[in-house]
Amino acid sequence: MIIICEAKATEAQIQAVQQKIREAGLVAHRSDGVEQTILGVVGDRKRLDRGIVSMMPGVRDIVLVSTPYKLASHEFHPEDTVVRVGETRWSEEWRWLSWRVPARLRAKSRLNRPLNW
Repeated sequence: MIIICEAKATEAQIQAVQQKIREAGLVAHRSDGVEQTILGVVGDRKRLDRGIVSMMPGVRDIVLVSTPYKLASHEFHPEDTVVRVGETRWSEEWRWLSWRVPARLRAKSRLNRPLNW
């Protein structure tokens, strides 16, 4: 998460925001630019109440950097998910192929084999 401070934020206002971040058990990395200061927040962002921080004096905006479901994304886990049903393995590739088989052929193949529950 990145907290963007207002251009006219005072040092006391910025330090108050940093203190709020530390109280939540997170780490703030400060970067002072020519016109404004930004605070990079590292840690579990759920521990910090964004509503309260966004209303603090000197805060202009809060930008979320990572997605909340990053552990399930292809960026974090690039391998395709493989689901095993009995001895059959299903993945994204097989799902793609199953849609290319005409429905009448899929239905007949189901009728010709026993159901294994």
